[in-house]
Parts: sequence; structure tokens; C-alpha cells
Amino acid sequence: LGSDLRGSTSDAGLPPSPGPHLTALPEGFRAGPQRALAASDGLSAVVSACGLLCTWGSDNAFGRLGRPTDGEEAPPGLPGLVGALQGLDVVQVAASATHMAAVDAQGAVLTWGKGSLGQLGHGPRAHAEAPAQVAGLKGRAVAEVACGEAFTVAVTRRG
Repeated sequence: LGSDLRGSTSDAGLPPSPGPHLTALPEGFRAGPQRALAASDGLSAVVSACGLLCTWGSDNAFGRLGRPTDGEEAPPGLPGLVGALQGLDVVQVAASATHMAAVDAQGAVLTWGKGSLGQLGHGPRAHAEAPAQVAGLKGRAVAEVACGEAFTVAVTRRG
């Protein structure tokens, strides 16, 4: 809902307008309810009932959509599958304006996007254009993640 001045709702090519926006998702997302949804300034993500992740937004700066930046995939403003996560069973996704995080069914955490403040967990100034597992959380069985502009937090299944 809202004017969507930053392209989060994927009405690609249409002028911003208040009210609900319907987004056409790629194959694999149409049947059944969706598992999870996340959105932030200029980007959105949805996890399908079968664990696929689809992202879209106003741009793919720092790889924040987790999709290739070579133009081979859907343009940033249109929903596209995060191919690097295919084969994983994604159960949750979180988003900030500059990066995203996902949790798979095994409790692994993967992050991508801008990491200049260490928010990805891959080192103090490491950006990631594709999802990468957070080594420091391996074996921790994470249940949920949340993203802020300069941080990512996680809750394990043990609390």
C-alpha cells in the first residue's frame, strides 16, 4: 500500500499511485500460500510455499537483491528468483534498504548486499552480490533473522 516511489511493489513502468498493488510473481510462486514476506526501502522479497525466494526492487546496488547484476536475469524492478538459493528450503527472509538475510530449514543463515559495516557477517567491509552462508552462525540452528541498515540479528531455535 502507498505511493511506492522506490519500486518496492513492482508496478514496473506504471506511475506511482496510492492503494494496493498486485505483483505478478514468477512460476513456482503461483500455487498455494506464500511462506514469508519482507520489504524495506526500495525492495521486496517473498518466500514460496516450497522454499523458493523471489526478490525485486528499485535497483540491485551492492547485489542487495541477491540476483546477478549482468542483466541475464529479470530486471531489478520485476520479481526474479534468487538462483543461488535454489535447492535450499528457505523458510524466512528479512530485509533492510541495503542488504537481505534468509534462513533455510536447517537453520543456516545466508546474507547478501552491502556489508561495509559488517552487517552481513562476512567481515568488516565485505559486500556480497550473491547469498553466502554466515560462517559464524554455522551449526547454531537459527530460527529467525531481522535486518536493520547497519546490522543483522538472529534468534536460534534454542532461544
